Amino acid sequence: MNKRQIADIQAKFPDHRVLCASEDGKRIALLSKDARACSYEFADGETTVVPERIRDCAAAISFAIGEDTDPMLLSVNELAECFLSETESLSARLDAAEKAQKDAEDRMNAMIEAENKRRVQAVKDALKAKFVEFNSGVAADERADEDILTEACRNADEGAYTDCKNAEGEWNGNPKGELQVRAQAMKPPRHPEYELLKTEGKAHEPVITVRVTVEGMGSATASARSHKRAEAIAAAELLALGT
Repeated sequence: MNKRQIADIQAKFPDHRVLCASEDGKRIALLSKDARACSYEFADGETTVVPERIRDCAAAISFAIGEDTDPMLLSVNELAECFLSETESLSARLDAAEKAQKDAEDRMNAMIEAENKRRVQAVKDALKAKFVEFNSGVAADERADEDILTEACRNADEGAYTDCKNAEGEWNGNPKGELQVRAQAMKPPRHPEYELLKTEGKAHEPVITVRVTVEGMGSATASARSHKRAEAIAAAELLALGT
C-alpha cells in the first residue's frame, strides 16, 4: 500500500500507530500507545472500526547475521518497551533539568529583589542624610521643604535609582536623587534637566552621551553604554563640581 492509503487507514485508528497493512487493506498491524503490538481485521464491506475487535498479537523482527545461521527474532513488544523506557528516562531527566533551571531562576530573582530593596533603603537613607545636612545651620525660612524629600523617596521606592552605576559599572547609590534634592532646595527651586546629546557605536553596543544642567549649579556631560548609567555619571560629576 502507498503512503496515502496508509494515512487513510491511520485516520481510523486515533489511539494506535498503523505499522503496515495488507494490500487489500483488510488486515492491519498496529502499535498501541503503551507499546503493545496489535492487529485488526476488517470484515468484507466493513469500513468502520469496532474498537472491541482490536486484538493483542505476537510480532517479531528477524535478524539474519552471517550465512548459514538461523535468524534471530526480537519481539516487537520488547523493542517497543525498550524505546518507551528510554523515552521515559529522557523525559524524567528533562523534567529534572527544567525544575533545576526554574529553582535557579527563582533563587536569582529572590537575590535581585533583596538587592533592589537594599539599594532602595540605602538611597532613602542617603537622601534623608543629605536633606538634614542641607537644612542644618540654615534659618527656618530658608530651609528646604519636606515635600522635596518625600518626592525623592517616592522615586526611590519606584526604583528610579536602583540601576545608578558609575563609569566602572558599580552601583554608586543615588547621585540623581541627591542632585534632585539639592536642585529643588535652591531658592527658587530648580529641576535637573537631562539632555541626550548623541548615540554612537553599534546597535548592540551603543555609547550614549547625555548632559545634565541645573540652573545656578552648572552642567556636566557623561557617556556610557546605557541612558540611565550616563545620567547617573553626569549627575555625580555635577554634584562633585558643586562641592
